[in-house]
Amino acid sequence: MLEVESEEGADQFFQERLGFKHRDRALIIADILCSLIRRPQGTRKTHIKQSANLSTPLLEKYLSLLLLNGLVKVDDEGIYRSTTKGLRVLQDLNVDYLRMTRI
Repeated sequence: MLEVESEEGADQFFQERLGFKHRDRALIIADILCSLIRRPQGTRKTHIKQSANLSTPLLEKYLSLLLLNGLVKVDDEGIYRSTTKGLRVLQDLNVDYLRMTRI
């Protein structure tokens, strides 16, 4: 898995190393999943939004996508958690991005 000290470190890594100024869909999904993994007990939308640096409409869009595909689950109290499938996808995303840095 990609080891980065902080979210700012991840942003800086992708901007400097890969030349990205804006995140693509895969990075946004990775940021959301990372936010959930950092809190295994689960977290609410507000924390995900702040941690992944997303607007409310974008957060809603991506959470719907992740829920629909079984990468994230939500309980009756509105607590979100990553699923095992979400963990695997995050690992795959990180491996793919690390592979791209060698180009």
